Amino acid sequence: MRRAAEHCATGAGTVLGGLALWRWTQEVELPVISLPKAGVVLMLLGGAEILLGLYRAVRRQNLSGGSRRGKDAAPCDPGDPASPA
Repeated sequence: MRRAAEHCATGAGTVLGGLALWRWTQEVELPVISLPKAGVVLMLLGGAEILLGLYRAVRRQNLSGGSRRGKDAAPCDPGDPASPA
């Protein structure tokens, strides 16, 4: 879950940075690149990073079965019809 949270935090920061560029650099003109357009690109990349983090979080939860069994949990009995195994 840690990597997923890192991706989400990085993506959120990138989106906020892109939003700041897009919102407050409308009058700034550079010969090479338009800062508002760079802000839009950063927002899109940040959104993709957030989606990657969410995907990894959901995938990690699905791989673990959605439940966390402790060390003292009873093992599954293959003969029990209520057993998930």
